[in-house]
Amino acid sequence: MQAEPGSFGTLPPPKAESKDGLEIVKTKPSGKPKMPPGFLMPFNVIGDDDRTEIEDTSDFPNRSICFLRITFADGSTGTGTGWLVAPRTVISAGHCVFDHPTGGRVISVEVTPGACRKKTAPFGSYLTTQVACSEAWQKDGWKLNQPDVHDHDYGAIFLNEDSRVGELLGYFGYQDIQTEILQSRPFCLCGYPSDKAKHSQWYHVRNLSGVNERNLSYEIDTYFGQSGAPVWYVGKDGNRFVVGVHNAGSSRANFATRLNDPVFQQIKTWRAQGS
Repeated sequence: MQAEPGSFGTLPPPKAESKDGLEIVKTKPSGKPKMPPGFLMPFNVIGDDDRTEIEDTSDFPNRSICFLRITFADGSTGTGTGWLVAPRTVISAGHCVFDHPTGGRVISVEVTPGACRKKTAPFGSYLTTQVACSEAWQKDGWKLNQPDVHDHDYGAIFLNEDSRVGELLGYFGYQDIQTEILQSRPFCLCGYPSDKAKHSQWYHVRNLSGVNERNLSYEIDTYFGQSGAPVWYVGKDGNRFVVGVHNAGSSRANFATRLNDPVFQQIKTWRAQGS
């Protein structure tokens, strides 16, 4: 197991009862993990919609979750979700920074931390052209029907040198954690689904339904716009540790790239670039 802690920033620290639906070190047993097959899509609401809106994003970690406005290589636009992992580094899905169907590397990304229905940009918006993705995603990310292609669907967005917003707002920790622990506790996923009001932030908490070496699966409800959202738990000291990057779904489950050792090391490199 390896972990890199996050930061609460210079704004007030999170309250003991967090707004991510997770009590500190809350555990709940889960059933035997099973990775469901099926065609991969970037969203799925499974059964009833159990998501909850975060109406006030002034607290950590919600202020460190970012609404993304993406301009793709062909000039079209879309939205996504990212999360601060350093003063200037935002992690998201690979297809939010390098999208093969629209021509590859995106033109730009506008990053808005803590966007919510009441305040579109409570901490400002930051336009950047600096992005990166895993080498495997850049090479093979066009194979959208291949179940294993999303193993590598993660990337990074780098804010400009004068936009060290993570120092103020705080940023997530991240962890390569044992399978047994992944199977034993609930996790939170939070982001900006496009089926809800524009800029509104929503979360859902559940145990994982499946774990393998490269992916996590769950029945946490998601939708278009939540690609790149963090999947995390709360540590003993209140630190939020991300264990997966949401990027896909099927008719039976939604999926995240697991922070195994190669992913962990890549994010560590990207964090250093934005520190």
